[in-house]
Amino acid sequence: MSTTADIDRPSQSQPPDPALDARAAASLSVLFEARPALAADLEEAGRAQTYLEQERQREADARDALTRSEQHTSGMTGRLDLAGHRFAGFAVGALAVAILLVFDAIPLNWAAGQSSAPRR
Repeated sequence: MSTTADIDRPSQSQPPDPALDARAAASLSVLFEARPALAADLEEAGRAQTYLEQERQREADARDALTRSEQHTSGMTGRLDLAGHRFAGFAVGALAVAILLVFDAIPLNWAAGQSSAPRR
């Protein structure tokens, strides 16, 4: 009887041995013909493994989307913070524009206008 530690696994860089693959395929064919329930169980395990991998990928995608949305939300909060300094900057700018509009409506050279009046 061999355990997982006894099996000599080739490294990923080694190409698979075609003779060994052929023998393994023949042995599995004989085993699956002798025990069809084993083949069905193996197929179900493969489906379950695929489903698990898909769920893990969906979970990773959801985590990435959550991270991106949290970053976007924090950026928008920083831009639209009405209680912070950004709102004060807007208020100061609006006040400056209002003062300039008032000064534009009132002629600042009213004294020049009086000096051009005829003298007696």
